[in-house]
Amino acid sequence: MRFMNPTTALINLFVTLFIALWPTAPAVAAERVSVLLNWKHQFEFAAFYAAEAQGYYRAVGLDVEIREGGPGIDTVKEVAAGQADFGVGASSLVADRYRGAPVVAIASLMQHSPVGILALRKNGINTVNDLADRPVAVDPHNHDEVKAYLLAAGIPRDRIQLVEQTDWTLASLEQGEIAAKIVYVSNEPFWFRGREHEYLLMTPRSAGIDLFGDVLFTHEKLLAERPETLKAFRAATLRGLVYALDHPDEVVDLILARYNSQGKSRDHLLFEAVQMRGLGRHDIVEPGYMSPGRWRHVVEVLASQGQLPGDFDLTGFIYDPTPHKTPLWLIQMLAGLLVGLTVIVLVALKLRDLNRKLRREMSERATADAKYRELVDNANAIVLRMNVDGTVTYFNEFAERFFGYQAAEILGRHVLGTIVPERESDTDRNLADMIDTILAHPENFEHNENENMTKDGRRVWVRWANKVMLDSDGRPSGVSCFGQDITESRKAQELIRTMAFYDTLTGLPNRRLLLDRLHQALALSARNGRYGALLFIDLDKFKQLNDTHGHDIGDRLLVEVARRLQACVREGDTVARLAGDEFVVMLEELDDSPEAAAQQTETVAAKIVEQLGQPYQLGIIEHRASASVGIALFHDREPGMEELIRHADLAMYQAKAAGRNTWRFFDTSLLSTT
Repeated sequence: MRFMNPTTALINLFVTLFIALWPTAPAVAAERVSVLLNWKHQFEFAAFYAAEAQGYYRAVGLDVEIREGGPGIDTVKEVAAGQADFGVGASSLVADRYRGAPVVAIASLMQHSPVGILALRKNGINTVNDLADRPVAVDPHNHDEVKAYLLAAGIPRDRIQLVEQTDWTLASLEQGEIAAKIVYVSNEPFWFRGREHEYLLMTPRSAGIDLFGDVLFTHEKLLAERPETLKAFRAATLRGLVYALDHPDEVVDLILARYNSQGKSRDHLLFEAVQMRGLGRHDIVEPGYMSPGRWRHVVEVLASQGQLPGDFDLTGFIYDPTPHKTPLWLIQMLAGLLVGLTVIVLVALKLRDLNRKLRREMSERATADAKYRELVDNANAIVLRMNVDGTVTYFNEFAERFFGYQAAEILGRHVLGTIVPERESDTDRNLADMIDTILAHPENFEHNENENMTKDGRRVWVRWANKVMLDSDGRPSGVSCFGQDITESRKAQELIRTMAFYDTLTGLPNRRLLLDRLHQALALSARNGRYGALLFIDLDKFKQLNDTHGHDIGDRLLVEVARRLQACVREGDTVARLAGDEFVVMLEELDDSPEAAAQQTETVAAKIVEQLGQPYQLGIIEHRASASVGIALFHDREPGMEELIRHADLAMYQAKAAGRNTWRFFDTSLLSTT
């Protein structure tokens, strides 16, 4: 049993008597105050609805106006200008404070940020690193959090492309206008329930960027002039938050009846309620609690974006709901008692008991260390530790079997060049920069996936969980890394993707991938005004070759045709196989003049006809073939993908009718050379 320190017990007794004898504060007079939400009404703000409906605000003498936010409404500016008494903001509130806004954070309504990044896998986004050089739509409040996440994931700063979010649905994402967009994990995922496999949802928390979610704040003038009003509003709101999370069905009924300006369904609001409980974690954290350490983490994240200095002073920004105001006489009396009790405790301490306790603790620690080492050595996972300079200090038996190194061969050596290659083979990601970033800010890389390398040179993929190790002064002394082999699962994912988007015989993109690239090409053409072209290619008399020499010879011809077509176009152009002996070439970024674009296309078509007309050596058979090419130019989204392919197909039949081994344009009126 653990006994309370005598000094602590005496202090508690005096404090209890002092509070009990202190006169009761007069009741707070009825007062009109307003709170401005940072978005439209939804379960996210259930704390305010519940506090009003349950009479918590009235109980503390407040008449609260709950004002709806939305696009174009800046809660920080409104509160700073005195247009609202309280507001709901994000972690970026501390940057507003640095820029001069007199704001004070008084409670965190969510311990974790609800911000996520949503992408469609069909648009070629399978990991966060696929967002390099691709447009990601964000809003101003979450811009810095998203950018910090992308940097932490290893994307170079000059390859991050953030654009303003203007579409609050999934339409722009599904139409391919953007590669990804910011969402709230408590809201938008409801829209694609049952289709989660089609999407990739990424969160900054996965890279160690763990900011607060909704933050309740006020003007520092209100704190100075009406502290009791602030205290009462905060307490009633947090009481409403607890009630809302404990009675979601009742509060959803309230929202549907009085606050449902977005027309959300009951199921959608209940979905939000479940997510809010996970983001708030009020089951393990006191409602409204704000750790100064977490705010320091927020400052470090925003400082990495240049929003404020890393040593920004948080004094006056974080509200203390329980300020200590101990009377001077009580301090003096307690100091005297403390001195007396200290002498008594020092006399009562027995050196023999201390020595006995020390020996027992040393024995227990040695036993625990031995059990821990046995567990780690025999764990079915890769376990290693690195110093802050990247050298390996521990390498368990599983790591030895997995990487092929004995511990003695790897200890003291840098991970780069041993188990980590300089660059990733499929993405060309600079892993040396990634390792430097992890060692500089290990707290931001709780989880990451990257390619690794075994002693015999095989490339493998590992999912890592990283934990910062601290020395006795609380400074980082190294990183503990726990790894799981995911090589086969990545191979399976890549095989599925290849089968879905590529022709198994020639390795060329199939119709599905062609349509995806054509959709993007049409959108690009509409934006930059430059022409593109679609060339529909059909081999002449291919069926005769199949019938005469068999399908194996026919397949050899198709593979050689695919190779020659790829040699005829630029690196950024697309060569695809539709079916049988039908191929399509898509040219992008041609001239903005239709005549010049047609001339450029005709040059490529002539090269294709000439190359495909050269003799083919198919085993012991020498074969001569020709091709007919139909061409359709495009300049914007019209007439649509399928219609554009049909135009090129019709033009191809015109080429066949003209004697084969030639090309024809779908619209000959555009040409001056035809």
